[in-house]
Amino acid sequence: MEGTATFNPEIIRANNLVKIYATGVTGLNGLNLSISRGEMVGILGASGSGKTTFFRLLNGSITPTRGELFVLGKRLGRLPYKSLQKLRSRMALVYQNHNIIPGLTVAQNVLMGRLGKVSLLRAVRMALLQTNKELEDIHHVLDQLGLADKMFHHATDLSGGQQQRVAIARALFSDAEIILADEPIASVDYKTAETVLTLLKNLNRDKQTTIIMNLHQQDFALNFCPRVVVLDKGNLVYDGPPENWICGGRKNIVSGK
Repeated sequence: MEGTATFNPEIIRANNLVKIYATGVTGLNGLNLSISRGEMVGILGASGSGKTTFFRLLNGSITPTRGELFVLGKRLGRLPYKSLQKLRSRMALVYQNHNIIPGLTVAQNVLMGRLGKVSLLRAVRMALLQTNKELEDIHHVLDQLGLADKMFHHATDLSGGQQQRVAIARALFSDAEIILADEPIASVDYKTAETVLTLLKNLNRDKQTTIIMNLHQQDFALNFCPRVVVLDKGNLVYDGPPENWICGGRKNIVSGK
């Protein structure tokens, strides 16, 4: 492995992390990785490299087969359900499939980003009736993504690319300490992709939000991520500045060719 660096203070740490699925497929094979608060990291790799497995482990939807994974000081795989939910409330997730909530407007979908941080009573109030300040904040986020005019439309009436931008807006609105973005620009055009990544980069710079993104587009990683982690068949093969990886002529591992 090349370019490995040690970062402090740690916000995520994987020690010899292994995930073997019931089918016998190895998702991760002894991953050792440290990510510090305020980093913006791009995870690169072809399909089946372990990127999605790592994300699913980070959000606690699956548990490690062996090894240790610490997120925000908590060891995953052994947390009680309530503790896991509390930990998840400090993270925002952006998926390829948007995770739009049917029946809600764009504004209500964006507002869902903060529900894990408030009481049940306030969550119900927020879902049904938004304050002027909340609406102003939502409008500001949507305006940056070119969706201000869709604020009161039903989110499911939007195109796939627009729904992805709603998911991004929800993450931006959440005030999360960590944003996990799984292919956040997979279903948007080039211009929108640049806008989305610029917003994430600005959020990282201004609020020191830790942002971890699964990306297929290496050029975007070069322009927006100070650090990239490259996975291949569950193994960590590179950790360091993107220009050292991309300029080294080793793109085939990521493209799968």
